[in-house]
Amino acid sequence: VDDDGRVAGECGTKAPPRADGGVEIGYGLAAASRGQGLGTRAVAQLLGRLEDVPDISYVEAEIHEGNLASRRLVERLGFVVHSGPDAGYYRYRRPSQPERG
Repeated sequence: VDDDGRVAGECGTKAPPRADGGVEIGYGLAAASRGQGLGTRAVAQLLGRLEDVPDISYVEAEIHEGNLASRRLVERLGFVVHSGPDAGYYRYRRPSQPERG
């Protein structure tokens, strides 16, 4: 929810962790909630929760090549391009527990 108590969007994992320890996240915001940092806060909180799941070794996000705001969001949170663009989508990846320094 946003600061006014309205539903701003959603985020979560798309499926349980795979056998190789990967999990894909997805997120989306209502148009009125974009550009306020809510997406970054929500995804950062989700990543914090995923760090505590021992079966997860990395997190992925698939983002359309034209969605620059979403690409910048994941890059701010430590994701790097893992592959793409395939059929117009980049696959971003980051370790579940990034190095702290």
